[in-house]
Amino acid sequence: GKIYKPHFLKKVVNPMKSEIVSEPQPTVLHASTIQEKDWDTIQEYYLLSNVFVTASSSETQGLTVIEAMSASLPVICIDDDSFKETVNHRVNGLVFKEKKGYIRYVLEISSNEKLYNKLRVQARDSSNMHSIKFFADKVIEVYNIAIKNYPKTRIPVLEKL
Repeated sequence: GKIYKPHFLKKVVNPMKSEIVSEPQPTVLHASTIQEKDWDTIQEYYLLSNVFVTASSSETQGLTVIEAMSASLPVICIDDDSFKETVNHRVNGLVFKEKKGYIRYVLEISSNEKLYNKLRVQARDSSNMHSIKFFADKVIEVYNIAIKNYPKTRIPVLEKL
Protein backbone atom coordinates (compact mmCIF):
# COMPACT_ATOMS: atom_id res chain seq x y z
CA GLY A 1 0.00 0.00 0.00
CA LYS A 2 0.91 3.64 -0.29
CA ILE A 3 2.91 4.86 2.69
CA TYR A 4 3.26 8.56 1.92
CA LYS A 5 2.45 11.05 -0.84
CA PRO A 6 5.58 12.04 -2.73
CA HIS A 7 5.59 15.14 -4.90
CA PHE A 8 7.28 14.54 -8.24
CA LEU A 9 9.19 17.16 -10.20
CA LYS A 10 9.10 16.43 -13.93
CA LYS A 11 11.42 18.09 -16.41
CA VAL A 12 10.02 18.83 -19.83
CA VAL A 13 12.52 20.49 -22.15
CA ASN A 14 10.08 21.15 -24.96
CA PRO A 15 6.40 20.94 -24.03
CA MET A 16 5.47 20.53 -27.71
CA LYS A 17 7.69 17.45 -28.01
CA SER A 18 6.16 14.14 -27.01
CA GLU A 19 8.21 12.82 -24.10
CA ILE A 20 7.55 9.98 -21.73
CA VAL A 21 6.92 12.37 -18.84
CA SER A 22 4.16 14.07 -20.81
CA GLU A 23 2.16 10.84 -20.88
CA PRO A 24 -0.74 10.44 -18.44
CA GLN A 25 0.69 9.87 -14.96
CA PRO A 26 -0.21 7.12 -12.52
CA THR A 27 -2.98 8.38 -10.24
CA VAL A 28 -0.70 8.41 -7.18
CA LEU A 29 1.23 11.40 -8.50
CA HIS A 30 1.28 14.88 -7.14
CA ALA A 31 3.49 16.52 -9.73
CA SER A 32 4.90 19.82 -10.90
CA THR A 33 6.28 20.26 -14.38
CA ILE A 34 9.20 22.58 -15.04
CA GLN A 35 9.86 24.08 -18.42
CA GLU A 36 12.59 26.34 -19.75
CA LYS A 37 10.76 29.47 -18.59
CA ASP A 38 10.87 28.25 -14.96
CA TRP A 39 14.64 28.17 -14.53
CA ASP A 40 14.74 31.39 -12.48
CA THR A 41 12.69 29.74 -9.74
CA ILE A 42 13.94 26.17 -10.06
CA GLN A 43 15.16 26.02 -6.44
CA GLU A 44 11.55 26.55 -5.27
CA TYR A 45 10.46 23.50 -7.26
CA TYR A 46 13.23 21.43 -5.70
CA LEU A 47 12.09 22.44 -2.21
CA LEU A 48 8.48 21.47 -2.95
CA SER A 49 9.35 18.09 -4.43
CA ASN A 50 10.42 14.69 -3.17
CA VAL A 51 11.47 13.05 -6.45
CA PHE A 52 12.94 14.37 -9.72
CA VAL A 53 11.76 12.68 -12.93
CA THR A 54 13.17 13.23 -16.42
CA ALA A 55 12.85 11.40 -19.70
CA SER A 56 14.97 13.95 -21.49
CA SER A 57 17.62 12.57 -23.79
CA SER A 58 18.77 16.06 -24.74
CA GLU A 59 20.79 16.76 -21.60
CA THR A 60 24.42 17.39 -22.38
CA GLN A 61 25.84 17.21 -18.86
CA GLY A 62 22.94 16.20 -16.64
CA LEU A 63 23.20 19.41 -14.60
CA THR A 64 19.52 19.51 -13.65
CA VAL A 65 19.88 16.00 -12.27
CA ILE A 66 22.89 17.04 -10.16
CA GLU A 67 20.98 20.09 -8.90
CA ALA A 68 18.02 17.91 -7.95
CA MET A 69 20.26 15.40 -6.21
CA SER A 70 21.94 18.17 -4.21
CA ALA A 71 18.44 19.03 -2.95
CA SER A 72 18.13 15.39 -1.74
CA LEU A 73 15.76 14.38 -4.52
CA PRO A 74 16.10 10.83 -5.79
CA VAL A 75 16.09 10.77 -9.58
CA ILE A 76 14.00 8.67 -11.92
CA CYS A 77 15.53 9.09 -15.37
CA ILE A 78 15.70 7.50 -18.78
CA ASP A 79 18.72 5.35 -19.59
CA ASP A 80 20.81 7.96 -21.42
CA ASP A 81 24.55 8.62 -21.67
CA SER A 82 24.17 12.05 -20.07
CA PHE A 83 23.06 10.46 -16.79
CA LYS A 84 25.40 7.43 -16.64
CA GLU A 85 28.08 9.21 -14.58
CA THR A 86 25.50 10.66 -12.20
CA VAL A 87 22.58 8.30 -11.57
CA ASN A 88 23.35 4.81 -10.31
CA HIS A 89 20.35 2.51 -10.49
CA ARG A 90 18.99 1.68 -7.02
CA VAL A 91 21.84 3.62 -5.39
CA ASN A 92 20.79 7.26 -5.81
CA GLY A 93 17.95 6.91 -8.30
CA LEU A 94 16.12 4.65 -10.69
CA VAL A 95 16.87 4.29 -14.40
CA PHE A 96 14.25 3.18 -16.90
CA LYS A 97 14.49 2.17 -20.55
CA GLU A 98 10.85 2.46 -21.63
CA LYS A 99 7.51 3.88 -20.47
CA LYS A 100 6.54 0.70 -18.56
CA GLY A 101 9.74 0.93 -16.52
CA TYR A 102 9.09 4.58 -15.81
CA ILE A 103 5.60 3.87 -14.47
CA ARG A 104 6.85 0.87 -12.48
CA TYR A 105 9.53 2.97 -10.74
CA VAL A 106 7.16 5.85 -10.03
CA LEU A 107 4.75 3.43 -8.37
CA GLU A 108 7.57 1.64 -6.53
CA ILE A 109 9.11 4.76 -5.01
CA SER A 110 5.61 5.98 -4.12
CA SER A 111 4.87 2.90 -2.08
CA ASN A 112 8.30 2.05 -0.65
CA GLU A 113 9.37 4.65 1.89
CA LYS A 114 12.51 2.67 2.81
CA LEU A 115 13.69 2.75 -0.82
CA TYR A 116 12.78 6.44 -1.10
CA ASN A 117 14.79 7.34 2.03
CA LYS A 118 17.81 5.32 0.89
CA LEU A 119 17.82 6.94 -2.56
CA ARG A 120 17.28 10.41 -1.05
CA VAL A 121 20.32 10.16 1.23
CA GLN A 122 22.49 8.68 -1.51
CA ALA A 123 21.36 11.33 -4.01
CA ARG A 124 22.57 14.10 -1.69
CA ASP A 125 25.82 12.29 -0.87
CA SER A 126 26.65 11.52 -4.50
CA SER A 127 25.88 15.08 -5.61
CA ASN A 128 28.90 16.16 -3.58
CA MET A 129 31.11 14.33 -6.11
CA HIS A 130 30.09 16.99 -8.62
CA SER A 131 30.79 20.02 -6.43
CA ILE A 132 33.49 22.59 -7.11
CA LYS A 133 35.26 21.61 -3.89
CA PHE A 134 35.37 17.94 -4.89
CA PHE A 135 36.72 18.87 -8.33
CA ALA A 136 39.36 21.20 -6.81
CA ASP A 137 40.45 18.52 -4.33
CA LYS A 138 40.88 16.03 -7.18
CA VAL A 139 42.96 18.53 -9.21
CA ILE A 140 45.17 19.20 -6.18
CA GLU A 141 45.57 15.45 -5.68
CA VAL A 142 46.73 15.03 -9.30
CA TYR A 143 49.19 17.93 -8.99
CA ASN A 144 50.61 16.55 -5.71
CA ILE A 145 51.20 13.17 -7.36
CA ALA A 146 52.85 14.86 -10.35
CA ILE A 147 55.10 16.97 -8.09
CA LYS A 148 56.02 13.96 -5.95
CA ASN A 149 56.91 11.88 -9.00
CA TYR A 150 58.66 14.67 -10.92
CA PRO A 151 62.29 13.62 -11.57
CA LYS A 152 64.77 15.52 -9.44
CA THR A 153 67.23 15.99 -12.29
CA ARG A 154 68.87 19.17 -13.49
CA ILE A 155 67.54 20.89 -16.50
CA PRO A 156 70.47 21.62 -18.91
CA VAL A 157 69.13 25.04 -19.92
CA LEU A 158 69.13 26.25 -16.32
CA GLU A 159 72.76 25.10 -15.78
CA LYS A 160 73.93 27.58 -18.42
CA LEU A 161 72.41 30.54 -16.59
